[in-house]
Amino acid sequence: RMFDSDKEETVFDKDLFFLLSTKTMEETIETITDLISNKEKIPADFKELVLERERISPTSFGNRVALPHPCKLVTDKSFVSVSVLDRPIEWGGKKVQVVFLISVKSGEKKGIQKFYEKIANVASDEKLIARLIKEKDFSIIEDYVQIKN
Repeated sequence: RMFDSDKEETVFDKDLFFLLSTKTMEETIETITDLISNKEKIPADFKELVLERERISPTSFGNRVALPHPCKLVTDKSFVSVSVLDRPIEWGGKKVQVVFLISVKSGEKKGIQKFYEKIANVASDEKLIARLIKEKDFSIIEDYVQIKN
């Protein structure tokens, strides 16, 4: 459904919003994928595919954010999980405290660029990320994407 609409809130799912106290990139990815597996159908090797992608090149990109994703498209639907860590962790040479774990539906071509742009807009907004870290409240993202529409 995500790609059929310009409504940005379809990208982010409150059920996939997590507050974590993990200490490493590996532990963070493992914890998030375990939590996602309770809500979404993901393949057994999903966690390994995300870790494999990090080994190729870390997905931390500044602004205290990382955007991990599997190294290939493997899920039946697209989703973004947002996690806020209680303190920053080392991730590919950068400090990270907000993690957007992204999975694009396998076979999806239409609208992928727009999908990534929406996530990048949220992830690169310094004020938004600072508020998210401070307040740890999913409605910050909901408000932001509705204002941006």
